Formats: sequence, C-alpha cells, structure tokens
Amino acid sequence: MIRAAIEPEESPARQGLRKALSLAVTNDSPHLLVLDQATGDDPLDERLRWRRHPDGVIVYDAGDDVYRHHSVVASRALIPLCHLVLAPGATGRTFYAARSLTPGPRRARVRVTGHLVPLDDVGLHVYTSPERLHGASTTYRPVSGDPAQVGGVVIARCGRAEMVEATAEVDLVVEADPSAEAALERAGPGAALVERPRRLGGAWVAEGRDGAVALVDDARALRCPGGLVDPAVWRRLDDAPPSAPLLVMFRSDAARALRDAGALPLEGVDVAQQALAPAALWDLLAECAARRLTVRWGRHSGTSDGLVVA
Repeated sequence: MIRAAIEPEESPARQGLRKALSLAVTNDSPHLLVLDQATGDDPLDERLRWRRHPDGVIVYDAGDDVYRHHSVVASRALIPLCHLVLAPGATGRTFYAARSLTPGPRRARVRVTGHLVPLDDVGLHVYTSPERLHGASTTYRPVSGDPAQVGGVVIARCGRAEMVEATAEVDLVVEADPSAEAALERAGPGAALVERPRRLGGAWVAEGRDGAVALVDDARALRCPGGLVDPAVWRRLDDAPPSAPLLVMFRSDAARALRDAGALPLEGVDVAQQALAPAALWDLLAECAARRLTVRWGRHSGTSDGLVVA
C-alpha cells in the first residue's frame, strides 16, 4: 500500500552526532495518504512528525462545517495540522536524522505511519485552506474539486481511516569519536554516555555509577551530583535549533535568589520567564550545584516549555 526507502549511505556517521538520511515515502494505493510520523529504532533517532499541534486554538464550526485556526491565542491547539499529504502514485522526500552513541556497524530502521482516505470520501475527512499565507485566523473547508490535487497544510479526520505503515532500512557505520573516550575518563570509572546535545555544541553527557552526571567537552568538564538534573533535560535540549536560547523559570525563593544575584547572563522574557544562551547552561548548572537547586524540564505556559529551577 505504501513504501518507504532510504538511499544507501557510503559516508560514515559520527558517534553521537546526527546523520541525515534521505527518506522517500511512496503512496502505491488508490487512496489519499495522510502521513503521521517517522520514528527510528534507536531512542536517539529523530521522531519526525507530519501531524503537529500548532500554537493557538482550532475550533470546529458545525453550522458551516469548517475549522478555524486562531493562531494568536496563547495556547496549544488540540487538533493537529497535517503537513504532508500524498496523492495516489506520489512520492514525498525528506531528510531523517539517525544518531547513535555506540560506534561500529548499525542497521538503521525507520517506521513510517499514516492513514489512507478513499478519494470518494476526501470531502468528509480532509479540510484545506485556499490561503497561502496564513494569518491570525485561517479557515479550513472540506476539500472540493479534484481530491488527488490536495496538498499543503490540511486538517484531516483520520479516526476511522485505515492506518498503514512501512519500514525502511539502511546499513550505517558509526565512526568512533576520540572525544567520547576522553569524556568517559573525565566522568569517572564505570561512566556511560547518555547524550550529546547539539545545543551545547556537541558536549558529552555521561552518567557515573553513583548517579552523578558529567558534562564534558574538549575544554572543560562539570560534574553534577545525582538528582540535580532530571534526565528529561538532556532529551529535550535539542527540541529547538542549536542557537535558540533556553527558556528558564525560577520557581522557589532560593531559585529566584540565584536569578537576582547577577551571576548568570539572563535576559527577561517576562517577569517569570528568562532567556539563557545555551553555552551558559554550564554556569547555571554550576550555580545550582553550589546552591543545591534542582533543574528539570517542564511547561512554562500554554505555548512554551523549558528549564525549571527549584
């Protein structure tokens, strides 16, 4: 029904860093394919979502049979927008990032999922907007005309549509990075590599036997006691581009005392939320360790999340 394929890779991947794979998805069915997501078999591989919940709210008007997306509302919409729809026989191409902390040969597997909507029923399931530049309010109406020409961003009711999946595989060689061994040595006996965030310039995160976590790059190392940093922090750092500032909230009296001490290069987004350059996370963690404060990842508002210091 659908096929997924990855172009063979001749160049090696580098330990801990993203390897861009060329992924193609083909719709061999006679139906419209609304793609959902692509996921890898390694926890560090990318989760590529074509169905995304945008900022704002999306409401359904039953009287007019339309959806309205109000993007300026401070919330996260419960109804997703679908960013890739394939007509019968069409192929969509994108890049997918695989990543591994372990050097050596690896077979990377990517699982693609989606829903098939019969062309005769497209008007009941798929809503599209004729507006190319979406503004503060965008209206999505049932598809009319040639259903095979549906494209762009749509809203799709996929609850009863047939779910399909396809798997693509490719053989990779993960090249050992000498900095990994150096990071393990600096982290202490029995340490294991946990992450390598791009947002921290490719610094290694290693966890020791005692639960302590070391942040290590070529120039420095910082050791954080066990329990200081929630593991979700390392997983979520790369949700935003490497240059994007970290959003930080200080939620205890001791945390606010750190905020007000002037020891960190903070920029106020508002009274409660501050912005911190990714490279300054080292300084934040060092200050939190000295003051016995904890760092975790959490929601800041209806539209943002980030670091929470308490």
